[in-house]
Parts: sequence; C-alpha cells; structure tokens
Amino acid sequence: AEGATLAPCPEYLARAADVARRVFNNSRGSPATEDDYASLAAELQRAERCVARGEALRHRLPGVSARLLEEVLRVAAADEERRDEHNATVAEKKRIHAAAAAAAAAAATRGPDARAEHPPVVRDGDGDVDDGDGGDG
Repeated sequence: AEGATLAPCPEYLARAADVARRVFNNSRGSPATEDDYASLAAELQRAERCVARGEALRHRLPGVSARLLEEVLRVAAADEERRDEHNATVAEKKRIHAAAAAAAAAAATRGPDARAEHPPVVRDGDGDVDDGDGGDG
C-alpha cells in the first residue's frame, strides 16, 4: 500500500479547508452561524474518518496494492456520502413535521376569536355595540 494517496482523502481535506476559510474569513461581515460551524465540523470529521480509515487499512493490509486500497476508500466514501444525504433528508423532514406540529398546537390553543381577521364585537349590557367611546351605539 506504499504510494497510495488515500484517495479521496485529499479531496475531503481540501473541502474542509475551504469551509474553514469561509467560516473564519467571513466576508459577509456577519458572525458565523451555528450552521456554519456545524458544516465545518462535518467536513473535518469526514476528512478525519477518511484518513483514519486509510491508515488503518494500510496498517492491517500491508501487502495490498495502492490501487485496491484507494478503490476501497472511494467506495467507503461514496457510501458515507449517501448516508449523510439520507440523514440530512430525514433531519429536514423531521424539522418540517416538528414545525407543522408546533404550528398546529399553537393554533389549537388559541380561541376562535384569535384566529378571526377582526376582533370580536363587544356589546354592552343593553345589546348595543360598545365602540369604546363611552357614548351610545
């Protein structure tokens, strides 16, 4: 396995470096968000897993060809990308369902008057509309 570049690890390392550059050299002028840091952490973890996987395979299979080692790493990386896409899709669906459930719960706790376009008509004791000016009618 000598001479193997541990592909696609260099690509992952470059992606992580690009994300780090965007997060820490923030050209937007606004502070980095939690999502910015989360995406940076994800890219760093992906690169770290790729390098660790490659080094472990290199250690455990010292006689394997560089080409085979890189192919195994490519397949593992593709599998990891599919898993990440699936997890992101599931997380987005959960977020949408949670938001819809929260909106439904909020609507259910409001009375029918709160949902009306106009406030309810308030009548004084003798049945006249109370317009709040203290006068009749």
